[in-house]
Amino acid sequence: GRFELFGHADTRSFLYIDDAVRATIAVAETAACAGQIINVGSADEVTILDLARQMMAQRDARGEITLHPSPSGSVKRRAPDISKLLSLTDYRPRVPIDQGLAATARFYLDDRLDPLDFAV
Repeated sequence: GRFELFGHADTRSFLYIDDAVRATIAVAETAACAGQIINVGSADEVTILDLARQMMAQRDARGEITLHPSPSGSVKRRAPDISKLLSLTDYRPRVPIDQGLAATARFYLDDRLDPLDFAV
């Protein structure tokens, strides 16, 4: 019920791993991309506070969020320009952030393997 959040006003652009892999393959298989610098990412930029609220909603978590400033040296904004990716390839993101968060929560919180399963 207690949540501490640092850098709540900072923004980030998140991309689900399946989309990142599809984008990388599209760049590798597109001749027009050869020799180019191409950003892979998402055009959807969210604040860390909005992300935290979405994450809490995914798990129906309730509680007060205590907001703190960004750690010293933290970048305030990370949002790639993916216009070249979109113009040179047929790649388009498929997984919206809410679906990506749901899948990530399931992986880390529901389907987690016990580390002892890997003991030799």
